Amino acid sequence: MIERIKKRDYAELKDSEQKKKQAYQEFCETWKYFFHTQPPTFESFLKRPNLSVYDYMKSKEFGIDVEDKVDKVTLNIILEVLKEKLGLEIDFEAIENCIIEASLNRYDGEFDVSFYDDEKFPLTFQEYWDEQIDGDKSEFSDEEIKAIENDYNKLRTFFINQNKYHYMFTNLKQFYKTK
Repeated sequence: MIERIKKRDYAELKDSEQKKKQAYQEFCETWKYFFHTQPPTFESFLKRPNLSVYDYMKSKEFGIDVEDKVDKVTLNIILEVLKEKLGLEIDFEAIENCIIEASLNRYDGEFDVSFYDDEKFPLTFQEYWDEQIDGDKSEFSDEEIKAIENDYNKLRTFFINQNKYHYMFTNLKQFYKTK
């Protein structure tokens, strides 16, 4: 079977049309035997007649990543052994939820978030105002102050969530338990 899936050079460009069609038919039989899906078209096959079914399988173009699948199977083996030997239980739903929430954590305000990359975000609105806003509050309308407060709250929520997700991904114990 391994030889069959790794067979290369089904046809050469100089081969007759009939030989190419026979080679394509053999390629398709092998493809369907292993994948149970439609093989590449005859035209696609002719562009790369030297490729094996295995080469196609590894190709990102066909959405099958063998190395990724090997990694997943290896990981599943490790998880199974850890479960059997240590009673490890992983909360995949909690991990998935955390990843989703972290990816949805967005700041859509007016402020440049990168300003606080390496600094602590101000804890109070007054500290934020003193650092970021030029002018006294009396120079701003109530509506402008409210807009600045709203932006501060969005920014503060963003940083609180960033810290929460960072903590969750660096302290992994919340995602598993052992018996």
